[in-house]
This record gives sequence, C-alpha cells and structure tokens, in this order.
Amino acid sequence: MRMDPTLPETAADLLYTRSEEEIADILYHLGEEHKSRRIARAIVRQRELEPIATTGQLEELVRRALRVHGHRRIHPATKTFQALRLAVNQEIDVLNEFLDAAPELLSPGGTLALITFHSLEDRPVKQRFKALDQSGRIQQIGKIVAPTEAEVEANPRSRSAKVRALRTARGGSD
Repeated sequence: MRMDPTLPETAADLLYTRSEEEIADILYHLGEEHKSRRIARAIVRQRELEPIATTGQLEELVRRALRVHGHRRIHPATKTFQALRLAVNQEIDVLNEFLDAAPELLSPGGTLALITFHSLEDRPVKQRFKALDQSGRIQQIGKIVAPTEAEVEANPRSRSAKVRALRTARGGSD
C-alpha cells in the first residue's frame, strides 16, 4: 500500500504495532468506517494469534468482523484499505502541502485541475479552491465535473471521481 517504498511504515507494520484504539481511529477518520472499533478489535485479536500477512487475510478478517456474506456493490473492506493506504502514505498531509504550494507554482494564467475520489480528499480541495477564489488571485473554472452514467458503467471505479479546476490571474493589466 506504500506508494513510496522508502517510507518507514508499511500497512502490516501499522496493523502489528498500533493499539486497538489507534487502529480504530485510523479506520474511522481516514476510512469513514463506522464499525471501526469492531474491525480494530478483530485485527488485534488476530495478530495475537498470528500476524496478518496478506491483503486476502485482512479482507477476510474485515468481512467476518462486519458479518458480511455474499457480494455487495462496494466491497466491505474498501474503507479499511482506503484508511490504511491514506495513513501509510500520509496522503492527506501531502495533499495539504501540495494545496499550500500549488498557487505559487502556477504561471500567470496557469490552470490546475485535481481529481478527487472521496470526501477526505475533496473537502480540503473544495475549501482551498473556494478560499483562493475569494482572494481574487485565482479563479475557479466552471463547475465540478463528475462521471456520466455511461462512464461509470464503462469504468465503475470512476463513480466517485470529481474534477475541480482553477486558473491564476494572467498578471499585468488583467
């Protein structure tokens, strides 16, 4: 789940070393998983028996903890995997650093477009773009672009995608 293999902590490390409360908080805050305490409890119980070595083992553990049987439109372990990925890669911190730096990196008249896939990404982008737009230096372009029904049918993973864009002032007499 690490995007950068030089990062010190893997998802397995996180699951093995963090307390039940820390794991539950990660799942709740970064995965928006409402049954985070139940999943964290199952993880800690399992690791006392043997380490969780594969994503398949974790997926099955989450499925059992949530008491899910059969197929669902959205996989029951999606939020757990999202939370672990976000935590290991420190993605929200990196996104916020990028949002702080991006306006200064754009050339006059430059455009920035960002695709977000869940509310934890979209919320800070939306808020930062709104604040920049209100400052007058940068202007939001158009409305949010979301996938059409046909696009979602062709690529179900696109269902939650949102594109937001902004453009810097041209400088000079603009």
